[in-house]
Amino acid sequence: MDHKRPYLQLGDPRLANMMLYLTTPVTLQNHVDYHFLGSELKQIRPGFWTMPAYLNDYDTMSLFFLFTADDNGEMAVMMASGEWQDGHLGMSAPMKTGAGLNKLYHHRRKNAVKAFNYLLALTMNGKAEWRQLPD
Repeated sequence: MDHKRPYLQLGDPRLANMMLYLTTPVTLQNHVDYHFLGSELKQIRPGFWTMPAYLNDYDTMSLFFLFTADDNGEMAVMMASGEWQDGHLGMSAPMKTGAGLNKLYHHRRKNAVKAFNYLLALTMNGKAEWRQLPD
């Protein structure tokens, strides 16, 4: 176990600069391995997968996991807010994993804990790793 890893805690401003990276990219063959609370990753376009992290019919706030390559070509788990425009649900600009978790934490703590535990399980199963990114 790597004891030098930063301790991650929801609501901590340091979490906002953390990004989760997959050790193996999502594919058509393995995307079902990444389900969360009954939702399955959906491929929006090649190399771009999404799934709700928080979606509630009675709440205007929504948050999505985005599984896609970053600027360096590595598969990262980013997050984006859902935004309604002209009757269609669009997404905000992607944000770092930790920033999205903190956003959800300040809105719905219980749901943030569920999303955080899901991502921590990916790391414990060797499917992902956390990295600190610059501001």
